[in-house]
This record gives sequence, C-alpha cells and structure tokens, in this order.
Amino acid sequence: MVVLSVVREEQLSLLYQNYTTSKMEIWITTNIDTDAELLWSKSFTVDSEIQSPILFRFA
Repeated sequence: MVVLSVVREEQLSLLYQNYTTSKMEIWITTNIDTDAELLWSKSFTVDSEIQSPILFRFA
C-alpha cells in the first residue's frame, strides 16, 4: 500500500506499507519545486506486526 499526501503545502509525504514484512516506512521530500527533482529521505520505519496476545486461565 502506498499513500501520498501534502505536508504544509511545501513537501510531500509518502507512507509505504510492505505486507510481507509488516513494516511501514514514512518518506518526506524536499521542497516542492516544478523545475527541480524531488529528493526523498526516509523519516522513520515502524514494524506493525501484530503479536498474538497471551491468554491466561485462572483456576
């Protein structure tokens, strides 16, 4: 899954989610300029793997 959005009308942000590794990456661009290339830098990565809960039984 890829989601693109505008940050403060100056930058673009991109969320990339890899379903095989359950990781999400957030990427941010430099200033938006129609005459120049966009430079992307990874802001952070989140491991979104859902851990199975531990169930306790009380006697």
